[in-house]
Amino acid sequence: MRLTIYTIRRMLVYFILLFLAFLWIVPMYIMVITSLKTPAEISKMQYLNPPSSPRLQNYGEVMRKMAKALFDCLFISIVSTSACVFIGACAGYYLARFPSRATIPLTFIIMFASFLPYQMILIPLTTFESLLRLIDTHHGLIFAYIMLNLPLATLVSMTFFLTFPRELEEAAIIDGCDPLSTFLYIVLPASKATLLSTAILVFTSVWNEFLIALVIGGTNVKMIAPVVAELKGCYTALWNLQMAGSVIGSIPPLILFIAMGRYFIRGLLAGAMR
Repeated sequence: MRLTIYTIRRMLVYFILLFLAFLWIVPMYIMVITSLKTPAEISKMQYLNPPSSPRLQNYGEVMRKMAKALFDCLFISIVSTSACVFIGACAGYYLARFPSRATIPLTFIIMFASFLPYQMILIPLTTFESLLRLIDTHHGLIFAYIMLNLPLATLVSMTFFLTFPRELEEAAIIDGCDPLSTFLYIVLPASKATLLSTAILVFTSVWNEFLIALVIGGTNVKMIAPVVAELKGCYTALWNLQMAGSVIGSIPPLILFIAMGRYFIRGLLAGAMR
């Protein structure tokens, strides 16, 4: 009887997982096949039917329109992510290892800022960057994304460093390392999983962000999300081009997850598992 109940439960879990996977795969399937259709095929509203003749020209046309946005978005995402990960690691390490009277208020502020809807500061942020003439520049978007994602990077790093074994640092100090060398050559390499997890979170957030990219970006500097929205067209809904742009825009984060996905959960749970 116990074996039968266990088998039923396992089958039920597998069924639920397969159902959830189906719900996730169907929109992806529709997106891919729609990107290969002609407008005439899309107008038939047979969304699950594959294209009669795959139209790869859609991707060529979209790439010509998205080439600059891809470069700008990749550059801004990499620079913003690198800065957030390093600065967040430094701030998190300081808060975890050098507590003071200001530690608890600073931690509360960081936690509050991590979950604060960034739409609340859109107007003052835009006004500030306008005064500094950073609108429609790489520097302006990089500054905005660092400011918005740094609290989360700091919070994740601090949570890890609170459980980081002090013995490694003490051994390095005994061997003659100063605090800065200990942090750079001992602590950071041992925090690889957490740093990569933070990088995945920040990179994905920057890459997929729409509102800041739309308001602070412009004609000279473009991000992926607003450009994909523009592909739909003004007078006719060009769903095939927009879906092709969505497929292309999802490739870099997908590659990042495939390359570093094994570190993601491990890094987020590193502090809890010690």
